[in-house]
Amino acid sequence: MTSALTGGQALASVTNYYLQGKSPGSSVTVYDSQGNYPRALAGAKGKARWNDRQRRYEIVECNQMAIALACTLGSDMCSGTSAGSITGHTVLTFPPYGQTPVPLPGVARNYYHLAGRAGDWCLVLWDEDIDDWAKPQAWKNVLTFQEQAVLVAAAGAGSCITFQEVTVCTPCIGPGDTSQVCANVETKVDCVCSCSCNCNCGDSGGGGYPSSGGDSGGGGSGSCSCSCTCTCKAKSVITFG
Repeated sequence: MTSALTGGQALASVTNYYLQGKSPGSSVTVYDSQGNYPRALAGAKGKARWNDRQRRYEIVECNQMAIALACTLGSDMCSGTSAGSITGHTVLTFPPYGQTPVPLPGVARNYYHLAGRAGDWCLVLWDEDIDDWAKPQAWKNVLTFQEQAVLVAAAGAGSCITFQEVTVCTPCIGPGDTSQVCANVETKVDCVCSCSCNCNCGDSGGGGYPSSGGDSGGGGSGSCSCSCTCTCKAKSVITFG
């Protein structure tokens, strides 16, 4: 897009086409007919399809403004402060919410009465209801369990990954300090099995009485046929140390 989406439409420059579409380099107006990409900014990349009834190109896929940022507090923030200054922005979401906000927010609402010192990391989310950025969390070189789990999955076994001055390693490679998180990933498999058997025990046999010279008799041979079915579920358990 060569302009931000406003009023449900934006100017765009064609980079590729198919089925007699516009030639590369052409300028077209694209429409967000379903209202799915209200915060698409200039520079957003996507796809548009010709609507023959409406006689226009309509967006079917498009990037737009990120909705989650990792930032640092620009100054000390008390729990009673309504907003706090932020800097050092890092985009945390990917397309279709992968664009860096323009302009980058300098302050964010402190809805949850958080407190932190200048330089502390904080999570900043876009709040569509108030049309502004809000801070749901602030921390000092600490990641939430969900964030740690994501990093462990991204790192893979036998490696480490660093994010916001915190290093997560899997498996644990030794005791860490306040800037390192140690993680072990254990995969557990739970199975529930049911079995059914069909047995043929044979004839018990018969004979005379030993006292009368007869044979004591002997039993027949038996056999069983069994079949079992099992349903198994595997899950990975991440522990941090």
